[in-house]
Amino acid sequence: MKLRLLNNFYVMYKDNSFVLTNTQTHKSYILDSEKMAVLANPDLAVLDDDFVEAGIVGQAFVKESDWPFAPISKLFLESISIKENETETLVGREFWENYLGVCSEILNKIHETKLPDCLQQIDLPVANEMHYDFHTLLKKRRTIREFYNQTVSLQYLTDILYTTFGEFHDGFEEKYLDVEKTLSWRRSSPSAGGLHPIDAYVFVHNVEGLSQGLYFYDCRANNLRLIKLKDYEKQFLDVFMGQYFYQNAAFHILTVGNLKTVAAKYAHSRAFLFPYIENGHLVQTAWLSAVAFGLKGWMTCAFSDEFFVKELGLENSQVPISFLSVGYGCDQSLGPKINKELEEIGYSRDFVAAMAMKMACREKVK
Repeated sequence: MKLRLLNNFYVMYKDNSFVLTNTQTHKSYILDSEKMAVLANPDLAVLDDDFVEAGIVGQAFVKESDWPFAPISKLFLESISIKENETETLVGREFWENYLGVCSEILNKIHETKLPDCLQQIDLPVANEMHYDFHTLLKKRRTIREFYNQTVSLQYLTDILYTTFGEFHDGFEEKYLDVEKTLSWRRSSPSAGGLHPIDAYVFVHNVEGLSQGLYFYDCRANNLRLIKLKDYEKQFLDVFMGQYFYQNAAFHILTVGNLKTVAAKYAHSRAFLFPYIENGHLVQTAWLSAVAFGLKGWMTCAFSDEFFVKELGLENSQVPISFLSVGYGCDQSLGPKINKELEEIGYSRDFVAAMAMKMACREKVK
């Protein structure tokens, strides 16, 4: 028997058994402890069916009744949880001396991140201030799934990028807080420790004055760095596992979290969550800004990380988080094209109920 040379697995000890989980297929197995020595041999690092065939693992691991996901997800949660004996309480002056000392030490370090190489730098126009009733924006914001292939102005793109990712605050009115500006910088959304570890990559499809391709938004200089000239419309279909709702949007914003930036200030593993929380603030700001210009949005986090890591040349510490498509589009959640497709397959309330039952049965089989 030929064993595959793969190493994407974790072994954890749980309920008096060793549990092996493949991080690529998300399958978990109880490991035969007497044969664990095989894992120490770099030439015999095998996975899944090969493990079963080799007799290294027995039956599949049964999920816990009070934990609905694979064991690896519980391992992740437990690993980032801060235990009571790990906390340190500093108050008043002692807290601020420690905190400001850390800020001063890492201020330059966290912003030394090398900008991606580019073919061209495009200076963006000065961003305009937006004045819009917040309640009206919320009412107008909705996920759509049918974009029109219409050009969006460069000014609109600039305003959305700057309002979301730029140095939105010009300064502080109170003199005492001027000190804070030397220790961090501020976007329109909050950030843990003022670190702002989220970068924005822009895939342009139909924007006035810009070629189709991949760009990086340099938030400090308020410009776009052209990384690659390419039309991604067709290729994205595989990246998003058949979700074609992005098609014909004017541009797309991929947010990428930089874990090194966060780790420079916060050593505990729970800090891994910070970029994901902050990403939610940023994406919704971008979305509401788009709505203010009469544009529509569609967002997903269900995509191939591997594709973006390779295409953007990301490091291990840079993680793609979300993808927001923006453009002119149908004001309905589904749109006439999708409604027509649903009608063609006999869409009805009974059909939806039957599909839901089918999916539920499929999950039970898993």
